[in-house]
Amino acid sequence: MLWKKNKANLTLVCDIGSATVSLAIVQITNIKPVILYTTIVPIKVDEVYEPSKLEANLLVFFAEAIKNVSAAFRSELRTLSEKQIHDAVLVFSSPWYVAKTRSVSIEKSTPFFLDAHTIEDLINSEERKFEEEALSGSLDVIGNRDVRMIERELVRVKLNGYETANPYLKRVQYAELSLYMSLVPHDMLKTMTDLLADRLHIGKTKAYTFPLVSFGAIRKLFPHESNYLLLDVAGEMTDVSCIQERIITGSKAFPTGRNALIREVAKNMHVSNEIALSHLIMYGNNALEEKVTKELQYILDTFFGNWKKEFTKVTRALDSNNNQNSRVFLSINGDVSGLFLQNLHNVSAIDEHDAVFLSDEVLGNNVAYGKHVETDPFIGIETLFIVASLQEK
Repeated sequence: MLWKKNKANLTLVCDIGSATVSLAIVQITNIKPVILYTTIVPIKVDEVYEPSKLEANLLVFFAEAIKNVSAAFRSELRTLSEKQIHDAVLVFSSPWYVAKTRSVSIEKSTPFFLDAHTIEDLINSEERKFEEEALSGSLDVIGNRDVRMIERELVRVKLNGYETANPYLKRVQYAELSLYMSLVPHDMLKTMTDLLADRLHIGKTKAYTFPLVSFGAIRKLFPHESNYLLLDVAGEMTDVSCIQERIITGSKAFPTGRNALIREVAKNMHVSNEIALSHLIMYGNNALEEKVTKELQYILDTFFGNWKKEFTKVTRALDSNNNQNSRVFLSINGDVSGLFLQNLHNVSAIDEHDAVFLSDEVLGNNVAYGKHVETDPFIGIETLFIVASLQEK
């Protein structure tokens, strides 16, 4: 064992999706992070997508996942203690957040010094604008609910046209700041942090959104990639983030994800959602009888025809410079990953070498799992991001 009782500082990683809720106990070591335990709780696919009902179900399943973690310290993790959980990291996927990228520039006729106070004022100004927009009810994802800013990250600073990691107290005439901000419903975030505090006694919690997390992981895994798309097919949504010149230039989502595929198969084949998912898994493994395969193929052709149209529309809206980024990194639940990956290959400018499924194999030796621990690519990506963030500090 690489750790000793009462000495290990553990992190609880929480993946908050709309298909599953996954929690993991992770130990950050000097060698590589070790995922000691995972619990993956599926969220029931309802016949009709109702956001308020899905949110209520999410909180129930989040509480169930916390209960599983607590029980694990009396079984799989009995050599460790809940008291060793140092902090928790919450990572939200769609539809639980709204994000925006902003580019802010400063130009003066005479050279000036850019200091931390000026940058902080600019960020605060953009934060207020974003919050006011959310509180006005103009953002469909949030509605008119009270919100909490969880990310306001400077993803790039350019001085006189050149990127720099240390922008302060330098004499410039032109500065450009690229900012990524995200909001989540305040009541949802409070309920989750209260549950973590009450049941696992975790008082230190940090929240992120999946686009920023996967972006950080890709920078670690593929440091030479500068222009690409991040594609996250969640339960109810598909998120697309555009990266150009190594920064997030924009993110958009459309309301068609894994669960919509399951519902479409269930409706057209007159079966339950559970049987529909089983059919999709067997189809991917070439294990369906020929008659069922033909029926399912027609449904898939129709569904993915519409999905690809939406995907193309969103990517064109994001890529204002018409760069037509062909490199795509896909994150999705493994049970239907093959179907979405296969259909990505049929999208213009994307071939089989350009679409990469962010599986545990892609993460490679950057993350280790304990013996008998159920793997989860989302947890792996989020763990890698946490380590990369610590290394940058």
